[in-house]
Amino acid sequence: MPDPSPLSDRTAGQVRRPLGAVVALKSLHLAKSRIDAEVGFRRELAWSMLVDTVTALQAVIPVVVVVGDGLPPVGSAQLVPDPGRDLNAAFTAGAAHLLDHGITEVLASVADLPALRSASVDQFVGALPQQRRLFLRDAAGFGTTMLLARALRGPRDLDPRFEGRSADNHLRSGAADPAPENWPDARLDVDTLDDLRRAAGMGLGTRTEALLRDVDHH
Repeated sequence: MPDPSPLSDRTAGQVRRPLGAVVALKSLHLAKSRIDAEVGFRRELAWSMLVDTVTALQAVIPVVVVVGDGLPPVGSAQLVPDPGRDLNAAFTAGAAHLLDHGITEVLASVADLPALRSASVDQFVGALPQQRRLFLRDAAGFGTTMLLARALRGPRDLDPRFEGRSADNHLRSGAADPAPENWPDARLDVDTLDDLRRAAGMGLGTRTEALLRDVDHH
């Protein structure tokens, strides 16, 4: 797999900084269980949203994907083995991989942001530069879609607290919470069909859009 370090200082604005992203995904067989659809469609949807999320991130920063399944390549993202505990352990494993390659600023992102725009990523990683850690509440206000940690000395400095009422957990951990009206595409993680419809209203990434178009034609 390619070494991410040559790309570690590239952003959409060409700002030179040691920045990278970690995307973590549950097993495709278990993903999107709240969506009332056949397992095959849920698996395809989870994969499509992962691809669109990674594509939007990769336009700004290098990406590693932490996953337990034997997945095919996702763009130029490196695949990192899932330690097999929970989502937070997966993000920490990805941060460790990036730190091993000299990347000390890490963006942790969920994998189900099919409407994500690269411009939102670029703006978020540049927000509140005086803050060492910041996060994005999800559209519902309780969860978290992204966590950014700067000047990491070790992978545990990321301190991810995803799952459950993670927004409050991240706030209590000292992470800053930017204005909730910013970057709605980066806050809309898809867990239900209603979420998917809202994302479609914002404009889906090409892979998810193609999947839904194919479903409509059958």
